[in-house]
Amino acid sequence: MLDILNENNQLPNLHHQQAINLDFQCQSHDEKNNEGSTTKEKIKMTRQFSTTIFAICYAMFLTMFSAIVFVSDAVNSQRPIPQIFCIFMLTVGFCYFIYLYIDIRIHSTRVKKSIFEREERIKEYERQILRVDENRNSQLQRQTSFSPTSNQFPSIPHNYCFVTGRHGELLYLKIGATFFCFGLLVHSFLSLAYNIPHIFNGTDCQDLLKVIVDFMFPVYSLLMLFFIFKYCSVVINTKQWLARIMLMHAIGTQLGFWILTIVTETTDAIISKRIKNELKNKSEIATTLPTFTTEIFEETSEGPLGLNSLSTDCPGPLEIKQLYRNLEPYLYPFIIEYCILSVGIFYMIWSNINKCPKREFLKVRKSSDSSMAIVALTDAARNSFELKHETQYSSSFVVHADCHAASRGLFAGLILMIIKIVLIIISHITVTLPDYTAAGLIVDRSFEFAILLIMIITTILAYCQTSKLDVNKHSISKLDDVLLLIAVPAFFSESIFSFVPAIYNGSVVNILCIVAQLTQILIQTPWIIDALRRCSNTKETRRIKPGKALVTFLTIANVALWIYYTFSVKSPEIIDERYEFYGDRLWSILNHLSLPLIMFYRFHSSVCLVDIWKHSYEKSE
Repeated sequence: MLDILNENNQLPNLHHQQAINLDFQCQSHDEKNNEGSTTKEKIKMTRQFSTTIFAICYAMFLTMFSAIVFVSDAVNSQRPIPQIFCIFMLTVGFCYFIYLYIDIRIHSTRVKKSIFEREERIKEYERQILRVDENRNSQLQRQTSFSPTSNQFPSIPHNYCFVTGRHGELLYLKIGATFFCFGLLVHSFLSLAYNIPHIFNGTDCQDLLKVIVDFMFPVYSLLMLFFIFKYCSVVINTKQWLARIMLMHAIGTQLGFWILTIVTETTDAIISKRIKNELKNKSEIATTLPTFTTEIFEETSEGPLGLNSLSTDCPGPLEIKQLYRNLEPYLYPFIIEYCILSVGIFYMIWSNINKCPKREFLKVRKSSDSSMAIVALTDAARNSFELKHETQYSSSFVVHADCHAASRGLFAGLILMIIKIVLIIISHITVTLPDYTAAGLIVDRSFEFAILLIMIITTILAYCQTSKLDVNKHSISKLDDVLLLIAVPAFFSESIFSFVPAIYNGSVVNILCIVAQLTQILIQTPWIIDALRRCSNTKETRRIKPGKALVTFLTIANVALWIYYTFSVKSPEIIDERYEFYGDRLWSILNHLSLPLIMFYRFHSSVCLVDIWKHSYEKSE
């Protein structure tokens, strides 16, 4: 009984002792979590936030200064401030990206050499192991063999790495950037072809700084396109402060030239409308822009960077003037969309700074003798290591397309595309024939409404089908979300300003088109964002591929609308009731602010849909 009492007396003591130990451990854990930061961590935090905020403010300054300078130059010439500012932005961008490319190449060469030495040492060590296993009594040879703890591998600086997989390809964005850059180059070369003769003729129209800008901008754009193709998936870990500032400089530069293009395009549209109205008042009928007379262009010698100085006071072939004037309304959207696309890609690179995953590049593999170990590079580390960026770059252009369950959507989309192109051609013909102008416009708008209605129904059906796919639990880049959402306000602006004159004039077809367009993008945008985060982990979904034909059709339909906005709405002969309601100047400004973003939305929607078509019907990474 005494023993039992003693045990009972000891039980509270044991519990008390356990409680004390538990409380001590909790206190130790809390103290460990509440330890003060090291000096290195404090300095790192200060540098990171100070450079990040400064870089953002610097990009905002470049953008605002661009808007002020270019708009002021359109109202009243501010030369040479706009040209000098453009040269400054382009020169700084040239210097940094050339430096970045050279540094990546040097780093890549060094690491390739180091990896080659490692592999050679591993092979030599494996041969030594075989010799040791043949003569197990040679203890001296065992001690002198290469050891994984001998620290013979030189340390490799982790300056750069690359995002791999779905987020590292960006193949369709690269194709789009190439397509838009092509239009940019055509526009720049036409501008050079017009302005260079003025330099040699020594007339008042000569503008050397303008020619320099026209030359530097396409070369800079080609450099950016090359960098996007080769290193858009780079993760920068060295000189992070410089990378943050310079990438924001690149973003500010692209936004600056985006603003310049919008201002120039708007100014040219106002001048074209004024010329058309003057010719109409004089009862002169012309199917294209007329010969440039001094009377018509006597007030058009000033404009943003001199792009509008096409009067006959300036010598030069008349054919170049007409070609430049007739093509530039169709080429401006390429410049704007290239700038927007570049901003998105540079922001992705900027957001990935110092986010390279830290992985072990070595593993220990036991040999037949447990006392020996072989150091080897793991396959996963090799695939993720920056040395393989050349292989990853080349392999990203190998596209495997699984067209199963997509044939019907493909052929339906192609039929829609062909009909739309034919109607665009017909609309360009009918607007030049007074007897058929009204009928041509009604047919054009009616078919646009029909396309939007079909797309609304198709999007709803696709939404229901893709909701059956599995949820991709891996993180998805938000770049596509941002590029889609920044264009949505343009639809609201365009719709609001178009709805008022449509109601005022009683245009039923226009009202239906406006409502259908808003409804379609409000359904399509959340569906695309949802479908980008889907995958097909089960065999059943990979076999059935629910909604893939609908995704294919919507991809081509968005491309068809992009073509329509580019080559139909840009025509100066199109009769638009909004010009009469708001006036030529006001509507030209409102239209050229919103229309490029609407066009970009259609293009980028097709890019996102191709990504859904390819990746959402495969296993998650």
